[in-house]
Amino acid sequence: MQRIRREQREAERRQRVVAIACIVSVSLLGLGTVGYFFGKALLRSFIAVFSLPGDLSLVPPTLFCLVFFALLNSWLLHRHSPDAHK
Repeated sequence: MQRIRREQREAERRQRVVAIACIVSVSLLGLGTVGYFFGKALLRSFIAVFSLPGDLSLVPPTLFCLVFFALLNSWLLHRHSPDAHK
C-alpha cells in the first residue's frame, strides 16, 4: 500500500514538473513573439510615458487593475482548486 502511494506521489510530481516546464516554455515563447513583433513600438511607448516629468496620472488606474486582477486570481484559485471541493 505504501509503495502504491509513493508511486502515485512520484507520478504527480512528474506531472507537476512537466506542467511547470510547459507553462514556462509557452510563456517565454509568447514573450519572445510579442517582443519580436511589437518590441520597437513598446519601447517607444515606454519612453514616451516615462519621459513625462511628474505625470502620475497612470498610477491610480494601474494600481486598480493590479488589485483587481490579484483579487480575481485569488478568488479563482480558491474556487477551482482541487482542495476546495472536499
